[in-house]
Amino acid sequence: MGWDDDQGPVYVLDGGVLSVGSALDWLSGLGVEIDANTHRRIAGRDPSSLVVLPSLVGTGAPWWDRKETAIISGLSSATTGDDIAQAFLDSFAYRVAEILE
Repeated sequence: MGWDDDQGPVYVLDGGVLSVGSALDWLSGLGVEIDANTHRRIAGRDPSSLVVLPSLVGTGAPWWDRKETAIISGLSSATTGDDIAQAFLDSFAYRVAEILE
């Protein structure tokens, strides 16, 4: 319950997507910067073959497993920084969709 007013209780959806900030910091340390230009550069690209579970500090809602670790699958010698950026951005969107679902 979010709050209670004259009309009764109001319910809200709350869900934590952990690791977004940590992942962006980690990627930056690797030289993969994600900023507004990244979105413009990768918009409309075919999906990358990479799959990322961005659990650098565990998972939030709906799983709440602080022991979960990150996974990057599908790396090859042809993988670019933009592929990695796109895979992480997609993974953040999937986590939000999972919470809403």
